[in-house]
Amino acid sequence: MRLDIWLLVGAALVLILVEGGLTTSWRHVKPAVPVALALATVGIGVSIAVVGVAAH
Repeated sequence: MRLDIWLLVGAALVLILVEGGLTTSWRHVKPAVPVALALATVGIGVSIAVVGVAAH
């Protein structure tokens, strides 16, 4: 029973994300691209540092 609930939650999340992606216009996304790239770069750097420290 518990697995069925999580499958339903996962399917609902997929539908919400797909609908959001299909209805978002590029003019709303374009201003956020530089910030998103900066955050992604910082996140990769932090991940590399954490894995490096853990592996050492």
